[in-house]
Amino acid sequence: MLKKAMMLSMAAMVMTGAVHSAQAAEADDAVTYRKEVMKIIGGNMAGLSMALKGKIDDPKALQTHAEMLARTSSMALGAFKENTAGKGRERTTAKADIWSKWPEFEKDMKAFDQQAQKLASAAASGGAKAAGAEMAALGKSCKTCHDDFREKH
Repeated sequence: MLKKAMMLSMAAMVMTGAVHSAQAAEADDAVTYRKEVMKIIGGNMAGLSMALKGKIDDPKALQTHAEMLARTSSMALGAFKENTAGKGRERTTAKADIWSKWPEFEKDMKAFDQQAQKLASAAASGGAKAAGAEMAALGKSCKTCHDDFREKH
């Protein structure tokens, strides 16, 4: 009887460990995906900045980066849906406040997406001058989230 109880107890511990490992792996995948989405956003922000400063010898660069940024910005909020605070092994700069203050974070991310869409429209129709004003507003939107919901590094 004792042997059977020990076997059941060990099986339960193994299962608990397997579930915890699976949850950690899922959290790591969510963090990795989130980082990749944000890298794409950052890369396109850098490309936009270079295009606006005339550092890229490609007349389509401004519009292309603006369009890619707009597409990716619409994915950004979804990349944060899974609460990974304190889970997994993957390092993240996302503060736990994202999930404890989700309505505020969601509002800020939607404002970011709307501003990215405005920037893409401005780049398509008004060129560098119009896009520059929208880029400044987009930068402020990024700063809001980074100040409130991202660890300093």
